[in-house]
Amino acid sequence: FKGLPASYDASKGSYNIKWPNVFSPSLYGSTIYLISAGSSVGSSDILSPVSTMAEEINLEWTHDTTQHEIFVNILAFAANGEFSRYNTKFFVK
Repeated sequence: FKGLPASYDASKGSYNIKWPNVFSPSLYGSTIYLISAGSSVGSSDILSPVSTMAEEINLEWTHDTTQHEIFVNILAFAANGEFSRYNTKFFVK
């Protein structure tokens, strides 16, 4: 971990989630991220787990009036099998 938080930008049901400074660079090559998002801690009902080498992802989601949070889970895997986990939540209007 570098310890800096992930961020997001929202625009009409589209959310761009970014985490460029959350994880420290791996000494063992490229990092692969597994990201999911849900309506509660640990769930993936908004975004099923997706693998990416990018440090951001676009999410299309229209929430109902009772849902005011997105819980985001990111796993970072190094080429040697080491991994780190990051969990956060974003408040949505």
